Amino acid sequence: MKYNYNMLKHIKELEKRPNKGRTEYIKNYLKLAGVSFEIQKFRQRILNGENTIITDFCKQDDQAQLLLTAHTNKYFLSPGANDNASGVAMLLSLAKHYSTVKTKYTPVFIAFGGEEIGLTGSAYFVNHPLI
Repeated sequence: MKYNYNMLKHIKELEKRPNKGRTEYIKNYLKLAGVSFEIQKFRQRILNGENTIITDFCKQDDQAQLLLTAHTNKYFLSPGANDNASGVAMLLSLAKHYSTVKTKYTPVFIAFGGEEIGLTGSAYFVNHPLI
């Protein structure tokens, strides 16, 4: 039940924040949890965005990867929990869980930015992969 409580806490924290605040919340949580990550900055028209890529589990030569993703930004009129705060909460909970568990596949966790305006963060990652 601890994961359920943490997920609800994440959802409540994320849904009350603007888009930039969501990214900062994710980075702060990962720092406190001791999980390594990289920031991939991108620019699309007037949007300056960033993807948060959890690197604790990544190896360059690993062919058996499982991508687990969510997006951090929300549509301006949408309640945050409906617009992927729940996906980010799951991503954070799974990242913390997998930091203590070995698996057959290497989990790759990515929180994409800029998805509400044309899948910008995920498209940038596909064209400029860090892993």
